[in-house]
Amino acid sequence: MRRIRLLAGILFLAYLTGCGNGTAREAGAEAVETDKSAKKDENVKLYTLVPDEEVLDETEPDDREYLLPELVLDWKEGTFQFSYDVLSSYLASGTFSENGDQLELVTEDGKKRYLFAVSDADTLRFVEDGSSDVSLIDKGIGVEFSDGALFSADRRGEWEAGDAEPAENGAMGKDQESAEIQEAAESWASAFCRRDGKAIYALYDPENRDEFYDMEYVQSSPEDDYIAIGMSSPWPMDYLYTIETEGRRTEFTYYPMTSDPHRWAWKETVSWKEREGQWYGCEEELFWGEQIISAREFWKVYAGGIKGTPMDYRTGCEGWVENLAKQAEEGPYSRMITEPERAMEYLLNLSGGSAQVVSEEKDAAWVVYTFADESQVKVRMEKAAGEIWLPGEAVGE
Repeated sequence: MRRIRLLAGILFLAYLTGCGNGTAREAGAEAVETDKSAKKDENVKLYTLVPDEEVLDETEPDDREYLLPELVLDWKEGTFQFSYDVLSSYLASGTFSENGDQLELVTEDGKKRYLFAVSDADTLRFVEDGSSDVSLIDKGIGVEFSDGALFSADRRGEWEAGDAEPAENGAMGKDQESAEIQEAAESWASAFCRRDGKAIYALYDPENRDEFYDMEYVQSSPEDDYIAIGMSSPWPMDYLYTIETEGRRTEFTYYPMTSDPHRWAWKETVSWKEREGQWYGCEEELFWGEQIISAREFWKVYAGGIKGTPMDYRTGCEGWVENLAKQAEEGPYSRMITEPERAMEYLLNLSGGSAQVVSEEKDAAWVVYTFADESQVKVRMEKAAGEIWLPGEAVGE
């Protein structure tokens, strides 16, 4: 048995395989099939913010995850996707036009406008005057930029959320089929996170494309000109996910979020079929995990535990503990996170049962949650930042 795992940061691989947010296709027409040569399509370019050196020097990579602003331009179609704040649920995508040495980007809804000066084919500079506001919702999460900020297609500053674990027996990279399935899986997960329905459609088995529209998160029908997927929030907008592949079946764990802050864990499984040298997904299933009602569902969602995963609020996102502590001082969140039993239920999305503290230590308590079916889980709740309680180690009962 071979398991391939990856905790990924922002990847635009699926877009670069010809799957951008471009012009709508005619009703019923199939998307262009992915092809390895398409990855080298010079019409589509990814421009990444080049941060000031002092920003990089001040913070250790292990202490803070950087999600650098990124701009994808399809020069042939005249379309763009602009991502600069992971906490924002707004999808900044639309069309752009050239005016001399300046680009004007306008979102599909017409509400946002961004200007960039073109230095050369691989270099853009942000023009603040005339552009919509690009301030971060939380300055502790992400990298700010202002007038004159450099976006480069050559110098891509990548900060990964985690390192890929080596496959068992050191076999990763030796098996061509596994490597190709892994590549397809990464494209699928990235497209899911950025709500790119066109990309997932192109990755779906071409002989069973009708099944694509049966997937729960697909909001469109075959007759629609545009493929819409997902919702504004919660969504894995900060691109945190894991991939586990066994044979020709992949399990994705996505960690959607809202800016409350709050996080969930969703499980999606996809099978893979080879068609003329390409791997396509099929037989997709998704478990939302928004209300966990049994120990069986708990371990399905939290198979990797809590501590050290994105569900660990102390390490899952910079500044979340402080935000929760501030909200605990007043408002509806107070009792939900200042009592270990309620905090366990609320933060781990448990439903239909009851929690009870069974033992206490200094700044910690073991809490047992009994679901309606009488199954149980036990979680060590730990006090942090004053009076709030956060989940840590989980064990079965």
